[in-house]
Amino acid sequence: MKNCWYNNAQVRQRMNGLGFGDDTSKLLNYYWNKMFQMIDKARPNTKKIVWQEVLDQNVPAAGTIAHVWKGGTVDEMMQEMASVTKAGHNAILSSCWPRASAVAERLWSDPKQTTSPDMAWPRLHEFRCKLLARGHATEPPNDPDYCPFEWNPPYQER
Repeated sequence: MKNCWYNNAQVRQRMNGLGFGDDTSKLLNYYWNKMFQMIDKARPNTKKIVWQEVLDQNVPAAGTIAHVWKGGTVDEMMQEMASVTKAGHNAILSSCWPRASAVAERLWSDPKQTTSPDMAWPRLHEFRCKLLARGHATEPPNDPDYCPFEWNPPYQER
């Protein structure tokens, strides 16, 4: 993202006008600080949830909750969680989200497309299949379901 900003002449002009020179990190911090100020003014004491990248970019985000999604394995995700929580943030782990995909669908999709479960089902089904293909054990978001990558771990008796 910061490379895109740097390659845009209007963004570089704005950065210079703000006294940031060529430092896109300063622009990123400026953006998030302004966003947090607007949120705090409109809704005091609101808990803010940010993607993990916001914290990875060293944005001062005290009191925020990090949505951790990085890591291809459980160990990598746990390392990311440890890093975020060690820095004093609460965190949401994406692999905990399959059942919350319906909430995400409602919050992030076009409101006209979220009035009917039948309209949302194809997107929720596709999302579940993507999670399964990436190795996350996910339950169907509604009723019995089929995906070509069904979660079927090998169980061993002890």
